[in-house]
Amino acid sequence: MNSFKLHNMLLGAASAATQIEGDCTNTNWYDWYLKGRIKDNSSPENANRHYKYFKEDIELMKKMGLQVARIGLEWARIEPQEGIFDEEALEHYKEELKLMNANGIKPLVTLWHFNNPLWFERKGGFFAKDAKSLFLDYVSKIVSHLGEYIESWVTLNEPNVYGFLGYYTGSWPPGKKSIIKYIKLMDIFNELHIESYNMIHRCYPDAKVGTSLHVRIYKSFDDSKQNVFMKNFVESLMQKNLAKSMNEGKASVPFKNHKVGKYYDFIGLNYYTRSFVKGLEETTKENAPKNDLGWEIYPEGIRLICEEFYNKYQAPIYITENGTCDNNDNFRCLFLYDHLKELSDLEYVERYYHWCFVDNWEWVEGESARFGLIHNDYNNQIRTIKKSGNFYKEIIEENGVNEDMYERYVKDEKYNIY
Repeated sequence: MNSFKLHNMLLGAASAATQIEGDCTNTNWYDWYLKGRIKDNSSPENANRHYKYFKEDIELMKKMGLQVARIGLEWARIEPQEGIFDEEALEHYKEELKLMNANGIKPLVTLWHFNNPLWFERKGGFFAKDAKSLFLDYVSKIVSHLGEYIESWVTLNEPNVYGFLGYYTGSWPPGKKSIIKYIKLMDIFNELHIESYNMIHRCYPDAKVGTSLHVRIYKSFDDSKQNVFMKNFVESLMQKNLAKSMNEGKASVPFKNHKVGKYYDFIGLNYYTRSFVKGLEETTKENAPKNDLGWEIYPEGIRLICEEFYNKYQAPIYITENGTCDNNDNFRCLFLYDHLKELSDLEYVERYYHWCFVDNWEWVEGESARFGLIHNDYNNQIRTIKKSGNFYKEIIEENGVNEDMYERYVKDEKYNIY
C-alpha cells in the first residue's frame, strides 16, 4: 500500500522576509551581496518582490489550500534607523497578516531570520553592548502593533546555523571565524529567546511561542574514538545542549545557565538532511540519494528527530522547515511523499511547513537554488505552480496520499544518486 493519512496535521509553507520581499538594501545581506559573497551574484533587492505582490501571493496560497503559513518580518524596514520605527512598514505587515487570517491561513511569524539592519550590524550585531535592549525594543514594537493578528510565533530562526556560518566558518555575514564567538552568541540568543518568550506571553497569555532550531541526524564517519567523540561534541554544540539551554534555561556545557523554566509552547524543527562527522569536517554517505546542492536525502531522519525531541519535551512538534533543492522539480514529489509518510502516524506532529512556497533568494546560493512549490521567473516575477505544487495541493485536500495520487505524482520519480 502506498497510501497514507495525516491525522490532524496542518499543512503550509515557510518563508523569510529577506528571501522573498525585495526592495530593501538596508540589511546585512545586501551588504554581503555588495561584497561579492553571493555565489551567482544575484541581489536580495530583487528576490520575489513579495513586499509588492503579497496580495497575489496570499491569493495563490489560498488557491493551493494552505492551512498555515510561516512568514518573517524585515527588521530593517520596521526600524530603518536606530530607535526610529517606520509606521508605514508596520501597517503593511498588519495588512498582510489580516489578509492571511481573512483567507483562513493561520500565520506563524518569525521575529528574526538571519536579518540584521545595517545600523545594527555596524554596531557589532548581537555583540554590541546595547544589543539586548535594541532587539527587545524591536520585539516590543511588534508585539504591541501586530500581536493581535499573530496566531503563533518563532522568536529566532536557526540561531545555530547563523552562528556556525557567520562566526565559525565565516561564509555568512559578518564573516568571523571563532568557535568561542559561536558559543558566546548562542548564550546571547538563549537569553533573547527567553526574554522575548516572556514578553509575548505577558501580552498574549494564550499565544504559541517557540524557536526554529536547525536539526539533523549526526553519525560518526567510522568507529574511531576521535570521530565518535567529535560526532557527540558537534551534536551537543549544535543541537541537544543548545536546545536544552534555549527551551529550559538550564546550563548545558558549554552554554551558560539562565533562569530555569519552560520557554516553549511547541518545538520547532527545521529538518533537511543527515551528516557524517569526520574530524573537524562533515561529509555525506557515498552513493546516497542527494539533492541538487549535494545534501543527502534521508527521510527516516525526520521521524527519528521528532521522536527524540518529543520524548524529551513532551510538546507539540512543528516541522517549521522541510524541503529540498530540486531545480527542475524532478524528485520533489517523491521527497514530499517520503517525508510526510514518515510523519503520518506521529500524532504529536501538529504542523508541517514546507520550505518553501515560491522559489526564493537562497542566502549565499542566491537565485541558483530552487526549493519552491511554485516556480518564480526572477526576470518578470511570474509565478507558476509546479508539478510538486499540484501534488501538495492534493495532499492538503485529501489529508494524505491515495493510490491514484501516488501513481500520478510519485511512482516514476527518482533521486540523484552519487
